[in-house]
Amino acid sequence: MNYLISTNDNIIKLKLKGNVTDEELIFALKEFANKINEENYLVGIVDGKGLTNVLELSAKYSIISTLERLGFSRNCRFYISSNSQIEERKIIENIAFNRGWRLYLFDNTEEAVHCAEKFLLQNSKVV
Repeated sequence: MNYLISTNDNIIKLKLKGNVTDEELIFALKEFANKINEENYLVGIVDGKGLTNVLELSAKYSIISTLERLGFSRNCRFYISSNSQIEERKIIENIAFNRGWRLYLFDNTEEAVHCAEKFLLQNSKVV
């Protein structure tokens, strides 16, 4: 699996490509959490559309259960583009929400970015 972490002024993005194992994903997520914490980002985008395999729902559940141990803060919102079917995306969102995480899944990356930018715009302070 290849991954790339990129940033702009307000948003940090993790782009995943190729075939992913659970261990590789955990490594990339730890790096992502470190970058979020270094710069105090409030919004993170994960682009999983480039993945060539699909993680089992149980693996996704395990990852959500370990987000805090990976270094993530519940103050950050996550907008994720995924190849998962809509039913599974809704289950994942509910699992995350029930554990105090603000995690939103989308079918395409553009929609995820749009919603992240909309959140930032609505919550920005006018000077």
